[in-house]
Amino acid sequence: MSITSYRRDLRAIARGYWMGLWNDAQFNDLMFSAIDRGLEAAWFEGAKKVGILPDEITPTEQVALATIVFKEYAMVPGLATFIFQNNRDRSKLAGKNLHTVYSKIINRIELWVNRYKDVVNRAKVESGKDPKLKWVLGPTKNHCSTCGKLSGKVKRASWWRDNVMPQQPPNDALECKGWKCGCNLEPTDEPVSKGRMPNVP
Repeated sequence: MSITSYRRDLRAIARGYWMGLWNDAQFNDLMFSAIDRGLEAAWFEGAKKVGILPDEITPTEQVALATIVFKEYAMVPGLATFIFQNNRDRSKLAGKNLHTVYSKIINRIELWVNRYKDVVNRAKVESGKDPKLKWVLGPTKNHCSTCGKLSGKVKRASWWRDNVMPQQPPNDALECKGWKCGCNLEPTDEPVSKGRMPNVP
């Protein structure tokens, strides 16, 4: 999905409701489904721009996206009312120019489409606060078993912060206790490491 397909979907839903092709419940269901798909795609697009893939999104980011989606749901009744009050049959009866009336609806839909861009930007900012970091061994000749096991592993910064960090002596998470640890956490575009991470002392 892209902003182009999101626009197409929203326009088609609005046009169908304007023409009386579906009832209120159907309109709501179609809108909710389009919002789910479209804004999720927008978040993934934004996150990808800072190197975060869909399966690397954190629970905190999932909550942020869900909050955006639910706020958008809350706006659907207002859009439904606007379209219903200006639907094709009512406009005909009132002697209004159908093209002019429908143009107003399309202009309203464009405000909804713009939300896609907003979500892309929000995802870039949120994901950029929690980058992917790779454990890189330091220049020392001998490394403790913990650092050796963590070498090359990639996780989001929040995971490292909450589980194990290099140095920070006395560090009970490292066999070397961190006193002479020369390891680093370095930014990377590599995928997040899957499966169980090595046990730390």
